[in-house]
Order: sequence, then structure tokens, then C-alpha cells
Amino acid sequence: MYSRSEEKHRRHPSVFIRVSSLLVSMTTFEKLENLVAELETGDKVLWIGSHSIDNASDTAYPNTVTNIEYNEDRIRVDGEGINDGRYHFVIEDGESKAYHHDPNEPEPMYKGEVKTARITDSGGPVPVKEIFDDLRDK
Repeated sequence: MYSRSEEKHRRHPSVFIRVSSLLVSMTTFEKLENLVAELETGDKVLWIGSHSIDNASDTAYPNTVTNIEYNEDRIRVDGEGINDGRYHFVIEDGESKAYHHDPNEPEPMYKGEVKTARITDSGGPVPVKEIFDDLRDK
């Protein structure tokens, strides 16, 4: 039997990077579903859809996860971003869809397939990169 952190390490490949005198672990995920399995309400996650990735700057602010719903073949993750922005993404039948909730629009705006999802320890800017990974110190 493995502890939760040992089990996470055993299931996911890790890359170790030495920063000054600190050892930082970065776990990458092959699929967005695997990253979501590591999330809890309150976690900080940067996610960007394919319609927004080309216009994104080098860094962007993460969302704070406010809700995670698991239904049969569907997963939904909701979050709040800077300036009270509201966002969510869904994974259904192996495909992801990102949305932005504009308070001036009746329906959320579709932002394409999730291309970036990066879990982080802070609410500060995160480098934008097409990857699913966990940047938290372990």
C-alpha cells in the first residue's frame, strides 16, 4: 500500500528541477482527466482554451477551483479568476471544452478545447505553455 503522495508519484512521471537549493517536482499528465483527478476545491489552476491560446501573453493568472462535478461520463470544473472572472471546463467522451462566463451575456462563451492546464501553489502569473502539469512543491 502506498501513501497518497507515493501513489501519485508512482502513477505519474515526474521531472525534478533544482532551483537554488530547493528541489521542485513537476508532474506532467498525458490527459486532462488525470490532472483533474489531482484537484480539490480551492486549488489554483491556469487553464486556457484553444480559441484563446494564440492571443495569450507569456504568463496568465490561474483560476481558483470553486467546484468539481463528476457525472457518469462527464466532469465539470468551475473556477474564479482575477477581477471576479468566472470560468469552467467540461470533459465529456474524452473531449474538453473551456468556457468564460461574461456577466453581460446570457450564455457562457465557448473558448475551445483546453490546451493548457497548470496547477500551481500561488495565485501569481504562470507561464503559458501547451501542457497539462502540476507545478506545486511536493
